Amino acid sequence: MQAKLQLIALCILLMRPEEGAAECETGKVTSGDRAAEVIKELENQWIRAYAERDVELLRCILTDDFQVGSMPDRTLETHDRQHVLDWITHRKTSVRNQIEDLRVQVSGNVAVARGIYVMRDSAGKPLVRYQFTDLLTQRNAYWRGLAREVSELPVSQF
Repeated sequence: MQAKLQLIALCILLMRPEEGAAECETGKVTSGDRAAEVIKELENQWIRAYAERDVELLRCILTDDFQVGSMPDRTLETHDRQHVLDWITHRKTSVRNQIEDLRVQVSGNVAVARGIYVMRDSAGKPLVRYQFTDLLTQRNAYWRGLAREVSELPVSQF
């Protein structure tokens, strides 16, 4: 519980209201009561952007100070937003992504989304499964991805 509170406090410290002016309507907050629903849709757009190599959509979804740990290219480093955008642009294989078991917790202008996403080849065969935890922040009435931690799940769990 203390770690969760520290994570929320860190997110609040990192928020910069002047940053993140929306260039698209993705993640727009229409009502506080719908925050979890909006975030679930944002998560689906996020994995779709990976699959379709949609750099512009990812640029919209991710904050300028976004960081990801354990990128799917299996390096054990923390990468910034630009690395993610470059990785998407240069990825050689096409995949279809699907989210399983998505759970969202919202606390004010901070949210945590946890789930599993499956990468499938063009025939629908599962290639790999990842467990993810995303930290999202609401900036200028839009939910945006601030951080992601990804862990590959064992193949035996397919």
